[in-house]
Amino acid sequence: MNSVVKQSTFVIILDLVKEIAYFPLWWYSRGVEKYWQWAWDRIKNWDDFLAFRIMFLNLYRPLYGDYSLVGILIGPVIRTIWFLFLLPPMLIGLLLFIFLFLGYLAIPPLSIYMLFK
Repeated sequence: MNSVVKQSTFVIILDLVKEIAYFPLWWYSRGVEKYWQWAWDRIKNWDDFLAFRIMFLNLYRPLYGDYSLVGILIGPVIRTIWFLFLLPPMLIGLLLFIFLFLGYLAIPPLSIYMLFK
């Protein structure tokens, strides 16, 4: 075996060992950051679809800018009902992303456990 083949094999094995050693560091740092960025984008899209934040911020304003007595009285009531109607889907979505995150964190240890089981 010539020197170039030995050197190339050594570099490939060294690179493989480096990647295997770096994987947990990436998974629990950069991978977590990427997951939460993805999850936050989905939560923001869900919020835009349901108008949850807008409903919360305008909770005590009259509906459609109607500043008559009826508009002032009925606006907060309707928005509170609407807010309470939108709260469960938002909480379910948030709990889903937390559950997925815990699954994401458990994948490497479970993989190692199943590999050596």
